[in-house]
Amino acid sequence: MANSCASKAYYRAGLALLALGRVDEALDVCTRAGEGVADDAGFKTLRARTEKKHKELRRKEEEQREREWHANEENRKMDVPFVVRSSLLSSYSQLNQPTYHCGGGRDL
Repeated sequence: MANSCASKAYYRAGLALLALGRVDEALDVCTRAGEGVADDAGFKTLRARTEKKHKELRRKEEEQREREWHANEENRKMDVPFVVRSSLLSSYSQLNQPTYHCGGGRDL
C-alpha cells in the first residue's frame, strides 16, 4: 500500500498533467498510483476526468481524420474532370497541328 505522501504526489502530478493537456501522461500516473489509492475519492474523480478527456480527445482526432479524408476525396473527385479535360485538349491540339509541305509534297 502506498503511503499518503506518495498518493498525494501522484494525485498532484496527475492533476498538473491533466491541466497541461498531457492526458496520456496523466492517465499513466493514475495507473501507476495503483491499488494504494483505489479507495481515495479525489483520485477516483481525477481518474474519471482523465479517462473522459482521453476519450474526448480520441473522438476529436478521429473526427478530424474523417474530415480530412472527406476533403481529400472531394479534391480527388474535382481533379478527375480537369485531368480528362486536359488530356482531351492536348489530344485535340496535337490533331489540329498544321502540316507544312516543302515542295515535292513531302511532310516536314
